[in-house]
Amino acid sequence: MKGSVFGVIDRSCIEFYGECTSIRIWYKNGLEVEFGMVPLTWIDLPIDFGTERALSDGYKILVYKKRMFLPIITIIPEYI
Repeated sequence: MKGSVFGVIDRSCIEFYGECTSIRIWYKNGLEVEFGMVPLTWIDLPIDFGTERALSDGYKILVYKKRMFLPIITIIPEYI
């Protein structure tokens, strides 16, 4: 089993939710992390109900080079 910043990986899976491809990873320490990959159009305003619901459950932007999420962050602040 590979180790990472979050711990030792127990299992993982790839899930598809419309425009979002999710890589979900469960770690041996009980932590579960979901990495969502989306095209830039995913954050166009107005955001759809599914996107708003997903972000309202909690999110953290890991790579934020060009401040493209600023419109979203003003509507739904990031938190985990």
